[in-house]
Amino acid sequence: MSYARNDQVSAVSDLIAMDGEVINIGGRNYRAHIEAGANTMAASEFGLHSRDETILATIINRGDPPRETESAMRGGKKYRISSIDKSGEKILTLTLTND
Repeated sequence: MSYARNDQVSAVSDLIAMDGEVINIGGRNYRAHIEAGANTMAASEFGLHSRDETILATIINRGDPPRETESAMRGGKKYRISSIDKSGEKILTLTLTND
């Protein structure tokens, strides 16, 4: 692993240490840096409301990477993984959408 990759992992580790939250993905706990994404709200003619919430969770993966088929839990809310972006050798940014 190069020095640049080590620096990137160290920087993300520091960010997670300062303001990280615990999320559960597929039964495994990860500490993640959370960023709010787009929120949308819709109403139907029958009075039903739906609210879609998207968050970005940046994690350092040191084992088997999460798969898009796995669900995630954050603060008692259930999310599904919409996409996984590999930002580095061990750094993953997950787009999570509420169920």
